[in-house]
Amino acid sequence: MTWSSPGVNNLPLDIYETADDIVLRAVVSGSDPDSIDIQFQGGVLTLRARTAEPDLPDGGTWLLHEVTPGDYIRQVTLPRAVDADRARTTFENGVLTLTLPKSEDAKPKQIKVEAAPQIGAGSDAA
Repeated sequence: MTWSSPGVNNLPLDIYETADDIVLRAVVSGSDPDSIDIQFQGGVLTLRARTAEPDLPDGGTWLLHEVTPGDYIRQVTLPRAVDADRARTTFENGVLTLTLPKSEDAKPKQIKVEAAPQIGAGSDAA
C-alpha cells in the first residue's frame, strides 16, 4: 500500500525481491544524497527527497518546464520482514538504490522430502 500527501510530489519507484533481499530503486533526479531521507518503522519504508528550483541565467526564460521542484515522498509497506540495520544504499545518475536484506525468518526455507521406508527393503529374501 502506498500513500502520498496533497501538495507533495509522488516519488517513482521500482521494487523487486531476490531470495536474500528486497531492492528498491527510486528516481530522484535533481536531488543530492544530502537531500534524501530514508526512514523505516513498523514495516513501512518512507523516502523523502527535495529538489530545488534550478536557477536560470540572467535573461533566461523557460520554454518548457516539466521537472517539478519541491518535496517528494513515498511510503511503502514492505511485504517481508527486513533487517534495516544492514541496509545498503547507492546513489548514481539520479537513481537511489536501497538494498534491504530480508530477516532470516523471511527468507525461503528448503524442506527436504524424505521417502518412506520400503517394506521388505534391505531384507534378503530367498
